[in-house]
Amino acid sequence: MVKYMQVQQYAQKIFFPDISRKFVLSGAKVLTNHTNDAWFFDTAAPYQHFMMNIFRAVENRKTVIISANSGISGIIDASGLIVERTPSSKNALVRGKFLQNDFKTFYVKYGDLFVKLCSVALIILILLMLYIRFRGK
Repeated sequence: MVKYMQVQQYAQKIFFPDISRKFVLSGAKVLTNHTNDAWFFDTAAPYQHFMMNIFRAVENRKTVIISANSGISGIIDASGLIVERTPSSKNALVRGKFLQNDFKTFYVKYGDLFVKLCSVALIILILLMLYIRFRGK
């Protein structure tokens, strides 16, 4: 009997990395995304939804399984490689193997800490440059 911990994200929630991060922190080994792309018709949106899942897979180093009623369904492995993919707006069955893991990336552990540190460093640099520029006047 294979045990796994997966969480379900619906539609546009995949656009918010912190939601996936919190699921992984709580023990998720696989992420799933269920979406209704029917109302997008023949636009770029179903492709954008699918591609956002690649970012979540890499950020969290987790397999992402996508189920779309009329968009693109598929399986993306933890490195961001598309393992299986259906055409948009076609009836299809996705079958494939996937791995699960307990690995926690820097992003999962610390969130946006790196971005915040970069922002603080930039502000310090700007203040230092302003100080040097106006010190002699």
